[in-house]
Amino acid sequence: MIFKPTNIQKALLPFTEKYFVDGLFQVQGLARKNIVVLTIDDGLSSRSIELLELLDKFDAKATFFIHKNDTEKIDNYQEVISTMLAKGHEIGNHTIQDIPSRSLSALEFNQQFREADLFLRNLGIKPRFFRAAGGLYDTEKMRPLLTELNYYPQFIMASFLPWDTHFPFPNIYATQLIDSIFSGAIVVFHDGEQKGSDRLERTFISLTKFLVGMTEKNYQILTLSEALAIAK
Repeated sequence: MIFKPTNIQKALLPFTEKYFVDGLFQVQGLARKNIVVLTIDDGLSSRSIELLELLDKFDAKATFFIHKNDTEKIDNYQEVISTMLAKGHEIGNHTIQDIPSRSLSALEFNQQFREADLFLRNLGIKPRFFRAAGGLYDTEKMRPLLTELNYYPQFIMASFLPWDTHFPFPNIYATQLIDSIFSGAIVVFHDGEQKGSDRLERTFISLTKFLVGMTEKNYQILTLSEALAIAK
């Protein structure tokens, strides 16, 4: 038997949700609908348009969680964001930079969250979802801003850990995701070049393989908003 971390994570989801009640790890109510939520963190990058073209090939929609500071490094970022929205994707708040949100003081987090939120609103986006940078949240420190600024009341997490970020095995990661997938799962891939071009290249390898697998399994790849609307 091949050891599959994704199967273990899937089995542990009920316990994870019980102890981390403020996090959204999957979209309930989608059994037998064959829907997966695709989230893509840490953009934008010099290859974001290429990433959008890949999603187009599979009629896949994604919720992009972008960093303000890294996005502004892209010369044509406003054009890229307009293209994302025109293609039916959505954009969420991932703070201003790739520094774990839980490591920030309450004051620092407040400033960074508001700066990222204002940046998106000035681009004509009304952000609905927040995923903490680094993936881990602090309810006491962060929840008040979600409430004040009318965000979704839970922190956006994922059904499976995105370990392709740390280990150079993109095909294995994609294969295990495909094997363990279930309707309502939230999966994570990465844009962004904060960790160098190697991670971004792994994204293209693993995401391509994953999208092929989802097509073969007749899954729809949707944004978080789309999935939640269907689950109602």
